[in-house]
Amino acid sequence: FNVETVEYKNVSFTVWDVGGQDK
Repeated sequence: FNVETVEYKNVSFTVWDVGGQDK
């Protein structure tokens, strides 16, 4: 799986992308 840091509405959080899909 891929681990990504996503910033949403000025809040950063970590997303575990289990499927490995591209955004």
